[in-house]
Amino acid sequence: MNNEKKQIKKTQRLNSLEKIITAARKIFVNSGFFGASMSQIAKEAKLNQALIYHYFSSKEELWKAVKKDALDKSFNTNIEYDIKTLELKDWLHIIIKNRFNFYKQNPDLRIIVTWEKIQAQKINLYGIDKNFDGIFTKDIKELQNRNIIEDRKSTRLNSSHTDISRMPSSA
Repeated sequence: MNNEKKQIKKTQRLNSLEKIITAARKIFVNSGFFGASMSQIAKEAKLNQALIYHYFSSKEELWKAVKKDALDKSFNTNIEYDIKTLELKDWLHIIIKNRFNFYKQNPDLRIIVTWEKIQAQKINLYGIDKNFDGIFTKDIKELQNRNIIEDRKSTRLNSSHTDISRMPSSA
């Protein structure tokens, strides 16, 4: 396969993924996880349901991909501050203010997280993906190293402690 055909195939794949994510986000916002079906998402995306399963092995995986996509596109992790000079109170103020602004700018994601909190008792919808290392992990480790916050039992913080989807929403 020549480079041009490879590029066309890559573009088609990205277009299909974008259609799937966009459709799934709309359906999940309107119906929640349990109210949404893969067939509804396929219909909304104007794609074959089998194609969705080609990219996502389950509805749970698609749910997490929708959240990750929204975060990747929207969340301002480039907040300007120097964690090495901040006290905990100041750092928390910056993070909370940023979170409120984030949900104000991304009401769809706030709705998805709310659905998640309501429905997650029946199935684990928390998290984004296995490789997601919480966006504040480095900051928290720095605060631990400076003994501003406790590093319990000398275990280092991992992403399960900083999963932002489990943080209280600003709803």
